[in-house]
Amino acid sequence: MHNPYHPPDSATPDVPADVPMRPISVWLFLLIMWPTTLALAIGAIRFSWLTLGAIHFAWFSSPFPASTSYRLLGGIAWRLTVLALLFATVLGATGRRQWGRWLGVLVLGAIAVGVFFVPETTPYASEAERVRTFLPPVLLVSALAAWWTYAFGFSRKARRYFTR
Repeated sequence: MHNPYHPPDSATPDVPADVPMRPISVWLFLLIMWPTTLALAIGAIRFSWLTLGAIHFAWFSSPFPASTSYRLLGGIAWRLTVLALLFATVLGATGRRQWGRWLGVLVLGAIAVGVFFVPETTPYASEAERVRTFLPPVLLVSALAAWWTYAFGFSRKARRYFTR
């Protein structure tokens, strides 16, 4: 006898049951890098728009338009290259690609090293006070970024997540 309250048979799911969950380090990476990539895309579009106007102006009003134009086009190319790298990184990490993992490790490693190159503009009374108040946060942030790089690319959860 047929039970009218029994749900219909469903098709088997396309996703296998043993697909690992996304690690927290990957969630944090995507949470930070998607808005960063979007902001850089907006900035690159605005810069390109203004630069192309300047190139048009320089081409018709300057006695040496080629050198100015090539330098401005180089600025556009540099920004679009960085934007393409970040976009490929977040797409690869979202899609569980192995190359997305390594590009993410490259980006996070650059963040860990780049912390040391941020200029300090706070005025201090002495050099001892500068070292005492500036060095610990820089070391803490770089240590956290190094740990995040390890958790994103080399931990057991991350290796399991990025293998297909």
